[in-house]
Amino acid sequence: MTRADELTEDELMARLVTEMREQRVPMELVLRAISVIHFAGLLQLAGRHPSLSDHNRDHIERFMVLARAYFADCPAALEVLRRGDDRQDPTGENR
Repeated sequence: MTRADELTEDELMARLVTEMREQRVPMELVLRAISVIHFAGLLQLAGRHPSLSDHNRDHIERFMVLARAYFADCPAALEVLRRGDDRQDPTGENR
């Protein structure tokens, strides 16, 4: 079998799909609350990239829905997430 680092881009993507289908055990990820905020911010920034696929945007939105649910009783955290959605003023200086 060819080593992964010797594959063309198309071959690598085909192998990745095969490996993902064979991976049966879900990965569990545990984050501290502050890490959820940091990760959400990174995803909000990534979601602004013009070349991001709709598929990846869907993953970002699903994470953001879960983050908002997790912080349902935390008004400050929800406001931080809301401000991260605001594309008009990314610096927050004009609030």
